Amino acid sequence: MVEPIEGALVFGGTAVYTDWAAELPSKLGDPVEEPLPPLCGRFWNETAHYWQQWVKQCDIPLLYQQEVIRSALALKLHCYEDTGAIIAAMTTSIPESAGRAGAPGTTGMLAA
Repeated sequence: MVEPIEGALVFGGTAVYTDWAAELPSKLGDPVEEPLPPLCGRFWNETAHYWQQWVKQCDIPLLYQQEVIRSALALKLHCYEDTGAIIAAMTTSIPESAGRAGAPGTTGMLAA
């Protein structure tokens, strides 16, 4: 058996090298020193502001505006950022009824 180089962790005979561990603190930034309630409030406000600004950039008709905004946000949240592709629907694996598996390729919605 070959001995792993220094700085490697060994799991079940496989060496996992930890060079990235030295860079990790610089990538993560400083540790959070802020108390949790104000930090959560700040994150909530920043997130809400981001999405409000995003919606303002959209060209949305006045008819059914709330519904269109909700749908646009759902589509945006289902986009893979790198390519813009829409990811699989979150309901693809939900059975049509309790105790029954949905048909392959269905969206898990009840048939009309």
